[in-house]
Amino acid sequence: MKFFLNKNNDFEQELKIKVPNTEINIVRKKVIVNIKKKINIPGFRKNKIPIEIIQQKYNNHIENKTIQNTIYNNLKKILLKKKIHIINEPKIIIHQYPKNTDLIYSVYFQSIPEINLNTFKTLHIQKKTIIIDDLDVTNYINQNQNQKINWKKNYNQIQDNDKVTIYYQIESNNTFKNTKINKLTFTIKKKEIITQIEKQLINKQLNNIIIVQIKIPAQHPDIRYKNKTLKIKIHIGKVLTPYITYSKNTFNNVLEKKKKLYNENLKNTIKNKLKQYALRLEYTELKKQIIQNIKKNHIINIPDIFLQEKIKKMQDIYIKQYIQKSKNIFYPKYYKNLTKKIINDLQIELIIKSITHQKNIRVTEKEIDQYIQWEKKNNLQFQKIMQIPQHKKNILNYIHNIILEKKIIHNLSSYFTIQHKTYNLRDIIIQKKIQKNI
Repeated sequence: MKFFLNKNNDFEQELKIKVPNTEINIVRKKVIVNIKKKINIPGFRKNKIPIEIIQQKYNNHIENKTIQNTIYNNLKKILLKKKIHIINEPKIIIHQYPKNTDLIYSVYFQSIPEINLNTFKTLHIQKKTIIIDDLDVTNYINQNQNQKINWKKNYNQIQDNDKVTIYYQIESNNTFKNTKINKLTFTIKKKEIITQIEKQLINKQLNNIIIVQIKIPAQHPDIRYKNKTLKIKIHIGKVLTPYITYSKNTFNNVLEKKKKLYNENLKNTIKNKLKQYALRLEYTELKKQIIQNIKKNHIINIPDIFLQEKIKKMQDIYIKQYIQKSKNIFYPKYYKNLTKKIINDLQIELIIKSITHQKNIRVTEKEIDQYIQWEKKNNLQFQKIMQIPQHKKNILNYIHNIILEKKIIHNLSSYFTIQHKTYNLRDIIIQKKIQKNI
């Protein structure tokens, strides 16, 4: 086999391959042997059928399988040899294949681009170190007294975190009369409905009626309304407000708190638990900043053909989800710029794949085993799940991906310019609450 590799751009490459007829004959013989093992022909014992009979009866299948195996086996060998990682389904064009001659074909594919990791040196991130003190432990004890969130009917104005049920109609021929009444339930400020409607509902009350005009984007999965401006009549049918209850009465809760505050063993246990939580927060914050920087700075120029393929796939996924699950015409993700979202997602995906490939980042069985042992020791629920055989494979894949992601993030962070800063856990929690309400 001979091959020639031509790089068309950062993504697309062309591979021209010539396979001599002698190699093709070897592949053909293997195909025939495999067929011989599986077929039965009357008048012949199994596995004793003459090759000539097999070739005569299964000629088309043999030739198709021979060329398919030849093409993909050689492609696999070349990709492995040249350390190329393809990211799409390759396009194959056969230039020459008369029988008993050499096979010449081209393969067009897109591969992970090489990224200059020093590019990240110009980008700045803040690496947070979160410390735990006794006040954090006290706050934890005071806030976690077997509390439970319940819901009660709200006859006052709608506020953040209320659960709202609306009945809406879409205007048809300049009237709402005889139009279908649709029901939708969602929680305010939980990104379950577009902000345009959410803002209209805030400070309204049960049984209020509002009318809004909504511009439906071209990429919305409901083909009936794409690129249309709809007039919507909304009737507020039900409003529930969350409130916290405790499993014990207030007096017992106060006593329980005092006992816990003076129980040093328990305080140490809680402190260790909070330290683990702080480590997760540190990692999450680091990951978030790296991702935001990558999205903002567009490190990779994504070819339009590749981008359009991804957009089409995502549109198909949205349509399937819309039909099978939500049917929520006002779900926020359907109103976001899909092209921008996919460009951002591809930036992350390709950089992660590139650094994994360039730095040869791998996850070992030992690392997975250590993770499992730690989870078993600290998480009773994990032990129960691991005992269910049908869940085990999915859990192992999940653990593999977690470890791999952490390695990639920490590797990437070493290329950024880092500012170190220390916080108390309570300060971070306050920050997160403020950001959540913005």
